[in-house]
Amino acid sequence: MNNPSSLPKASVFIDAGHYHYNLFNKWRIDYKKLIQFLEGRGYVASFVFYYEGIPSKSSYFYTHPNETYDAFNQIKKKKKAYFRVLQSFNFIVRSKPVRRIFDKDLSQYKLKCNFDVELTMDVMDILLNKDIDVFVFCSGDGDFIRLLRRVKNQGKKTMVLGLKNCTNDELAEAAHDVIFLEAIKDKIEFK
Repeated sequence: MNNPSSLPKASVFIDAGHYHYNLFNKWRIDYKKLIQFLEGRGYVASFVFYYEGIPSKSSYFYTHPNETYDAFNQIKKKKKAYFRVLQSFNFIVRSKPVRRIFDKDLSQYKLKCNFDVELTMDVMDILLNKDIDVFVFCSGDGDFIRLLRRVKNQGKKTMVLGLKNCTNDELAEAAHDVIFLEAIKDKIEFK
């Protein structure tokens, strides 16, 4: 049996919005199981960051125009309770309100809650200040290509956990290891 202190230490960065919007109404990820899967592969999850938006009034009523304020408050309470559960697993939760913005090119409103800057800052903070062996990017977002390459150039192992049809090819090619979530669905699905 391996001594946990001798195992490679991993930092995990979960871009929950990327997964949510690409899996919407298909299946849900159990993030505790996802970390257990990584630990089963021989990693110790030293830091787990989780990034997800929380409904704002404008975003909620834009997508649910006939709902009540009570319904909105219940959704918000559920999301905050979910974040507390993740925190009880020692996840570091980063959240902010989902915004409704007007897209001039499309001449319509859309919802936005991007965590690229927050995730990048956390990766760089860990890279510069902590002794971590593996950086796990739980996203297929091509915006992270340069960041992943930077981590890799610092001699750290990189892994992408993405959805097969939603993982940027260049991001996948840049990583040391890529695991498509569909291949491990039975191990990480929320039931």
